[in-house]
Amino acid sequence: MTSNEQLKLRIGKSPGRLIQDFDSFDKVEDPWNDPWTLLNQKHLWLLHLPDSGQSGDEDEECTDIWAICKKTRKHLHVRTFYSDEEFSHCRDVDRGSHVLYQSSESTTESGSNQSFIDSAESSMCWKCCNCSFTVRVEWLSPVMPGDLVQELVDSRRPSFASLLSRRNRSSSSSEEQKTPFKQPSLFSMFSSLEVFLRNILLKGDHRSISAASEGTFEKHVGKGDIVKRIMNQLLFTYVPEEEHYIPCNAGNALTSDQKSLLSLARNELALLAIQYRDKNTEYDKTSSWKLSFNYARGELINGLDVIPYPSVALAYSNIFQQNSSSLPDVPSFLALGVLNDVPDTLVRYFFFQQKQHDPDNATVYMDALYHIAKLRDSPLLENLIRSEEKNGLIPTAVWQEAYNIFGLDHEKLGDEEHDEVLLKKALRMMEKDPDNIRNLRKCLEALAYHRKSESLLSYLQSTERAFYDVKECYNWLGVSSDIDDSLLISVFVVKSEDDALKAREALQMIGEQRRSKAILEFIGVGGSDMADSVVEEPPMDINMAYEVLNVQDRNLSDELMINVYDFAVEDRPQDADLLRRALECIGESRDSTLIRHYLKEGNLNVPPPPVTLDVPVGLENNGNFCYLNSLLQFYFIIKPLRDAVLNIDQHKEDVDGYTETEKIVGGRKIAKWELRRALRFTQDLRDLFLTLITTRSNSILPSLELAYLALIPGNENEEIVKSISTTEDKEKPSMAETKIGTGKEEELVSVKSVSSLPDTNSLIDMDSVDGEDQKQNSVREVKDVVQESIKSSLDLGGQQDVTECIDHVLFQLSASMKPISIQEGDEKPICVDLMKKLFYGTLCQTLEDQREGRRSKEEPFSHLIIDLASDRQTLYEALDHLFELSDVEVGNAIAKKSLSVKQLPDILQIQIQRVQFNRVTGQPFKSNAYVEFGKTLFMDRYMSKDDPEHQRRYQRYWELNMELQSVLKDRQLLLETNSKLASSTDTLAAVAQWAQQQSVTELPLNPELPSLLQAEIDKIEAEIGALGQKQEAICKQQEELCKEMMSEEYHLLAVFIHRGQATFGHYWTYIYDFERDMYRKYNDEYVTTIDESEVFSDTTGNTANPYMLVYVKKECIGMIECLKRDPDYLLNA
Repeated sequence: MTSNEQLKLRIGKSPGRLIQDFDSFDKVEDPWNDPWTLLNQKHLWLLHLPDSGQSGDEDEECTDIWAICKKTRKHLHVRTFYSDEEFSHCRDVDRGSHVLYQSSESTTESGSNQSFIDSAESSMCWKCCNCSFTVRVEWLSPVMPGDLVQELVDSRRPSFASLLSRRNRSSSSSEEQKTPFKQPSLFSMFSSLEVFLRNILLKGDHRSISAASEGTFEKHVGKGDIVKRIMNQLLFTYVPEEEHYIPCNAGNALTSDQKSLLSLARNELALLAIQYRDKNTEYDKTSSWKLSFNYARGELINGLDVIPYPSVALAYSNIFQQNSSSLPDVPSFLALGVLNDVPDTLVRYFFFQQKQHDPDNATVYMDALYHIAKLRDSPLLENLIRSEEKNGLIPTAVWQEAYNIFGLDHEKLGDEEHDEVLLKKALRMMEKDPDNIRNLRKCLEALAYHRKSESLLSYLQSTERAFYDVKECYNWLGVSSDIDDSLLISVFVVKSEDDALKAREALQMIGEQRRSKAILEFIGVGGSDMADSVVEEPPMDINMAYEVLNVQDRNLSDELMINVYDFAVEDRPQDADLLRRALECIGESRDSTLIRHYLKEGNLNVPPPPVTLDVPVGLENNGNFCYLNSLLQFYFIIKPLRDAVLNIDQHKEDVDGYTETEKIVGGRKIAKWELRRALRFTQDLRDLFLTLITTRSNSILPSLELAYLALIPGNENEEIVKSISTTEDKEKPSMAETKIGTGKEEELVSVKSVSSLPDTNSLIDMDSVDGEDQKQNSVREVKDVVQESIKSSLDLGGQQDVTECIDHVLFQLSASMKPISIQEGDEKPICVDLMKKLFYGTLCQTLEDQREGRRSKEEPFSHLIIDLASDRQTLYEALDHLFELSDVEVGNAIAKKSLSVKQLPDILQIQIQRVQFNRVTGQPFKSNAYVEFGKTLFMDRYMSKDDPEHQRRYQRYWELNMELQSVLKDRQLLLETNSKLASSTDTLAAVAQWAQQQSVTELPLNPELPSLLQAEIDKIEAEIGALGQKQEAICKQQEELCKEMMSEEYHLLAVFIHRGQATFGHYWTYIYDFERDMYRKYNDEYVTTIDESEVFSDTTGNTANPYMLVYVKKECIGMIECLKRDPDYLLNA
C-alpha cells in the first residue's frame, strides 16, 4: 500500500480493531481512518474499581464499561447497545463480525444516566452497517490535573536547603534541636484520600475531617497550601476557624454530578497510591490498604461483541486478548479495519464491506487485499484478486509493475493515442521473447483494465489462444519435452477426450516447433509440401561449439564465455543462429544456470534461487561478526540446547525470588543483574531460533541486541550502559575458560564478569495492580537496550577473541536456566545444568616432585586448546603434545606435570591456537600450519579410568610416547639446520670437499681429513636412519595399542574456518548432517551443500584453515538435528 495524504477514507472497523485503536486515539481529530499513521500505544486501560458504582448498569440491552489509563489517568467510558431490536444481529446471521462505521450523530441517548457529555473531553459514536449495534465512547480528563499531582510529588522530594538545614540541626546541641514536621509518604496521602472518598460514596459518610496540628489527617495526608488545593479538587471545603474539611455531602445528598466526579477521583487516587507505594518505607510496607486493578481488555472484548474466529496467528491473538504488550500494526490490515490475526474469510468479508460503503477508495482497499494475499500466500485471497481484476479493479503494485516491464512512464500515457504506443511496445517484446508471451499479455491486460482501454481489451480478446509457447503445450499434455513423437501422439489421443480442440492446438504447436513430419502428417497440417520441408538439424558437438566460438581455453568462466559470444555475434551477425546454438551447447554441457538465463532473458541478472524448506536458513552478517553467526548456527543444530532455549519460559530461573547466593556458575556466585541480563540474552536467542524455524526466507538478519549481549562482556559494557554491579562482581575464576597446555602450574584463568543492563522499575508497580501478571512481566522489567549504545559497543565486541565469545554465550545460557539435575558433592549438592552436560568435561592435572610428592587436581573444561608444534601434524599428534608428560617449575623445584581426562563431554570442542605473538615485532600473527583430522576420533588414550586393563594400555601408550619424543628430539638435533639451512651432514660434506680441494696447496692439513670427515658423515646418517626406524617401530606399537582402546568414539560434527590474518578475516563453518549424510557450508546468509573433499582438503599455503573442530559422542549423534524448518511451528506449538 502506498501512502496518500489526499485520500479521505471511511474505514469500517471490526470490534477488535476499534478496541486496539482505543490504545492509540482519544479524540475525534485523531487519524482513525488513516492506515499509514504509525500507531503508538498511548493508553493502557484498567477497569475502574468494581465498587465504583459505574460498572453496574449492565443489562441485556446495554453494557457500560468504565476504565482508567495506567499511563495518563484519563478515563474511558464505553457504552454499547442495539438501537433497534427489529434488525437481525450480525452474530445471529453468521456474518462473522460487526462492521462499525463512525457516526456523526450526537452521543447523547435517551434513558442514559451515565452520560457526562458536558464534562467529557471528547466523544464519538460508531454504528454497525449491517445491524443496529452501536458503540458510544467518551474520554474524560483526570479530576486530579497532572500539573497538580506533579507539584505535590515535587514538594515531597527533599530540597538542597532542607538537607543543609537538617545537617546544621544535627551538628547543634540537643537543647536547640527541634524535630521538623515530616510530610507523610505519597502512598499514605493517596491511600488515605481514597479511603475518605470510599466512605463518602459507599457508606454515605458526611462527617467533617479534622485537620488539627499533629492530628491523624496531618499525619497521614499532610498540611499546607497544596493539600488544601487537592482537598478542594475533591469537593471538600476548608473551615480555618475549626480546622476542619467539610465534604460536599455534609448538608445534602450527593448529586449525580458530584457522585460521578468523586468516583473518577477515587480511581485516580487508588492508581496513584499503587504507583507511589514504597516497599522500603515501614508504613507503606505494613499498611492494610490493598486495592488492585484489572485490565479492561477482556470486558471491552465482551462488551463490543467480538465474535470468536479461528486465529491465524495465535501469539498475536494471545497478546491482544491479554493486553500484555503492544502489537505490530500493518497498514494493509488497518485499511481493511481488521486485526492481523483474522482468517482469510474475514479479510474477504471486510474487503467487500469497505468497497461497498466507500467505493471512491476501492483501489486502496484492493491494494490492502493484495498486500495481505502476498503476505500470507493465500489461495483464497489470490482468487478473489483475480476475480476483482476481471471487474477492472487492479492492485496498484500490479499495474505499476506492468509499466516497469514495458519500460514506460504511466504519467505520460494518458489518452487513446498512447494506448497504441503501449500495444506496439508489448508486441515488440512478445516477438523478441516468445516464451514469455503469456506473462506479457497478463501485464497488458492489467493495464487495459486499469486504463479502461476498449482498444487494448479488444486486441486481447481477439488474439486470445489456449497456448502461447511450446512449454505450455507440454505442461497441458503432461509430458516432458524429450518425449518421442509416436508416444506424444498416443498422449494426444487420450487428451482429446477431455478437450479435442485444445489437444489439437497443443500437438500442432509442438509439431511445428519440432518440424516433425510424423506429427504434422498425423494432424494433416500444411499438406505434403510443409511436411517435406521439415529438415532436422543434427545436435551440435561440444568440440564444434568451442570451435565455432573460437575458444581455445575451455576453463573460461561462464561470464567470459558470454562476452566471447557477444563479440562474435557483433562481428558475424550472419552467423547469429549458429553462434547461439554453440553457446547453448556449451551451457548445457556445463549445466550453467547463467548461460541458460542469458540466452532466455538477455541479461546476467540471474534471480536468486527459490525459497526451499529443505535447506537451513542463513544468517546475514550484522557487522564484522561472522564468527558469531557460525556459533549461533552451531548451537541451533543441537536439539536439547535448541529445545531448552525455545522453552526458556519453562526452564528459566526465577528473577524475582532470586537471592545473590543462590546460584553458582563457573565457581562464582551470580548476581541478580547478571541473571536478568543472561535471561534477556536467552530470550533474544529464542526469538532468533523461532525465526530460523518459521521463516520462509533463505536468510534472516540477527538483531543487534543479540549480538550486543553475546559479544560484550562486563568490562566493555560498563563503559556504555550504567551497571548496578558492585565490586564483588569483578573477575573471578570460571569453569567456562580452562586453558590447556600453557606449561604453568595453575591452569584456571579468570573470566570477564558479565555486565548488566540498567535495572529500572516500571512506572506503576503492577505487582500490586495485578498480581496474576507478576510472573509474566518480571523478566520484561529489564529495559530495552538503546540502539546507539548497541552499535557503539559492538565496535569493541568485534575485537574480542572467539574463545571469549563462546565462554560468554555458555555462561549466560547456564546462568539463565534452572539445573537439569542435582548430584551429591563432597560438601554440598552440585547442580548440573544443560551446558555442563553438553559441553563440559573434567580434566585431572597431576604434579609430582621430590619435596611434596604426588598430588592431583580436577578441573572442568569446555574445550581443549592445542598448539601447533610444526607446519604439518595430525590431530592425534597435537593432542599427544597437549597431554604428554612435561616439566614445570613449582617454586624453586622442577615437577613432572601430566594431564588426563576424567570425564568427557557429549560434545567435544577442540580449539586450534593459531594466533601467536612475535616478540621481535611486538605483533600477533596467524599460524597457517596444516592439521590433519578425520571423521572419527577416539579419546581412550587420553582418559584415566579405574579399569586395570585400560590403565595398563594407557600407561604403556605414554611410555611409548616418551620414547618417541626422545627419538624425535635426537633425530631433530641431527637434522637441525644452521643459519644457511645446512644440516650437520651437509656442513661436514662441505668441509670435506674443501679439504679435498686444498690437497694441491701448501696448507698444513692432515691428508686423512677428508676420509675422516666422510666417516663422520656416514656415522651420522646411519644414526639418523636408525632413529627413523625406531620411530616407525614405536609408532606401529602405538597404533596396535590404540586398536584396543576404541570405546570413547567421537564423530566429526563441525569445522570452524577462518580465512585471513590474525587481526582480520572471515569466518564460516562446515557442519555434517548425520541424518542426510551430507556436509553443508554455513557462510553467513548462504547455506550450501558441499563435497566432503572440501572439508578435509590440505590447507597448506592457504590462509583459510580450521580454528576449531567439534566432535560428538557416537551415542549422542541423535541429539543433532541440522534441518528444522516449519512455518506453522507456532500454530502447532
